[in-house]
Amino acid sequence: MGAYHDIRKHGRTWANGQKHGVGKYVWPSRATYTGEWKNGYMHGMGAFQSLDQTFYQGGWAMDKKHGLGKKIYANGDTYEGLWNQGKAEGPG
Repeated sequence: MGAYHDIRKHGRTWANGQKHGVGKYVWPSRATYTGEWKNGYMHGMGAFQSLDQTFYQGGWAMDKKHGLGKKIYANGDTYEGLWNQGKAEGPG
């Protein structure tokens, strides 16, 4: 789990002490998420970049990739298509 105390706030809003609205979060590992938040979860449209340079841009639901999205793996492989609860669905 990310260290929420290490958040760098950019254009975000808060609701009930949780990230809510549009903003950017930087984990101590330097992984980043920029996009929509709902009740403290990555939820809506957003982009995630991991330390190993894996990149995902698309839909999120409660911290999991969900809906249409594109993931580019560190080795250059790409999957673009549907995601369901964090897992790729179909051939992409």
